[in-house]
Amino acid sequence: MLSRSCGACWKRKMAEALQQRWIHEEKRRYYGVFLQQDLFGDWTLVRNWGSLDNGRGQLHRDTLPDRLSGLRSIAEIQRRRRAHGYQLVYG
Repeated sequence: MLSRSCGACWKRKMAEALQQRWIHEEKRRYYGVFLQQDLFGDWTLVRNWGSLDNGRGQLHRDTLPDRLSGLRSIAEIQRRRRAHGYQLVYG
């Protein structure tokens, strides 16, 4: 069982997480990213994408050296999503 202080650490870590989601209405597609630090201190960028209609999609995880690398990756993903006509709906 987690102590209260450990629970507070977990909440703080989750507050540091960054999540964004884009959709393309015409193509009926979505793309999402989630950046978080795990309990071992490693940073992970989770990307998922797929169809808005059938619920099928894919997921990919990348381990990154630090939070800044993750933020740079998200900025590049955001640039590409906008270039392809996606609209930011969460983040």
